[in-house]
Amino acid sequence: MAYPHSNLNFEKMLMKFITEEGPMLEMLTWLCEKLMNTEVASKINADKKVL
Repeated sequence: MAYPHSNLNFEKMLMKFITEEGPMLEMLTWLCEKLMNTEVASKINADKKVL
């Protein structure tokens, strides 16, 4: 099932990245930060479940 507004955030982010001096570097930096935050959050939650 497709959501009618599922691309709005993507389009806004894409425009933000395109206006930067190095759009690919900005996209990769953003993605790496999100992945690191997700990894840390999952480790913190895993630690809480063990206790």
